[in-house]
Amino acid sequence: MLREMNYTIHNIFTFKVIGKRGFFGALKNIDVEYKNFRTNNGRKPDLTIYLGNFTPENHDCYIVDNKYYIKENYFYCEDSYKVARWKFEMTGFESSETNSLRVRLHTNIPGGIIIPGFIIDHLIGYIMNKKSFPIIHGSCISQNNRAYVFAAQGGSGKTTIALNFVRRGYKLLGDNFTILHDGYALCFLSPLNLFYFNLLPMVKENMNTISKIEYYLKYLLYKTIGIKIATKVNVKDLFPNSIQTKSKLDTIFFLIPRKNFEIEEISKKELIKHLIANQKVDSIPFLKYMLEYSYVFPNSNISKHWIQYEENLKRAIDNKTLIFRVEVPRNAAETFNKILSRVERK
Repeated sequence: MLREMNYTIHNIFTFKVIGKRGFFGALKNIDVEYKNFRTNNGRKPDLTIYLGNFTPENHDCYIVDNKYYIKENYFYCEDSYKVARWKFEMTGFESSETNSLRVRLHTNIPGGIIIPGFIIDHLIGYIMNKKSFPIIHGSCISQNNRAYVFAAQGGSGKTTIALNFVRRGYKLLGDNFTILHDGYALCFLSPLNLFYFNLLPMVKENMNTISKIEYYLKYLLYKTIGIKIATKVNVKDLFPNSIQTKSKLDTIFFLIPRKNFEIEEISKKELIKHLIANQKVDSIPFLKYMLEYSYVFPNSNISKHWIQYEENLKRAIDNKTLIFRVEVPRNAAETFNKILSRVERK
């Protein structure tokens, strides 16, 4: 028995996930992550992901580091992170034709939980980049059709800052990823990952009863045995009237955690260096897979991904966009108020 789910991102990129019997848990985790992109259209997908056990077609391959099986337009490995484990096979990623990328994934239960962030987000980013729509790691809010992006690694405050702007009446385009294209920001709505240390009062007030019960059970689990598990909540359920699809880029703030607040205007060239480094850090382990394939095929399309990504960012961020490098302290209220004053200094 098979079950399939279809998703589209702004009608730019479409993907399908097919789950075999016994892997509906992994399919459910994927659907929670991409619920806001569900579609019923019959368009042929750019990417098809098959969930379930499989026999890899890894014959006649180069074997790198006794782990990575590589041949032209083919990659396979078995990998793990802590207790999560998965088998990953990818084909068709070098083809110039659309609708050619195929992925097969077999995971244990923990692997099914983390695979969206470890693998699927970056498959999406890879194809969106090929279509000249680069995705950056950053939250985004909007007012009067002007978008403000807060790019940063996890734990730098980008979600807290964005949600505080929503509390003041701004619209949300995303808390984790933002798509850039031709001087505009496009929404990429991921669920909020809530822990005991980042649950804002405004979020708690808007959570439904089931989400609150799930949150408190996971908090109890953390307090008793130290296991930290996020409660995922859909931002559309929390703030149905505070979502924006697309806005003109106004300002990009690149956030770096430090002891004291500092802000300085920087060039687009410097920003892009920051964004590329940030995206590479965020792309592990998929970045490792790209590098291993590029090691064998240095002139391949996948080896040119980051060059193309840089060029796409140059085109996506116009020269009218204001750009700031911001050193942010742990005091979230102080950081938000100072950034707010900069945003409203118009």
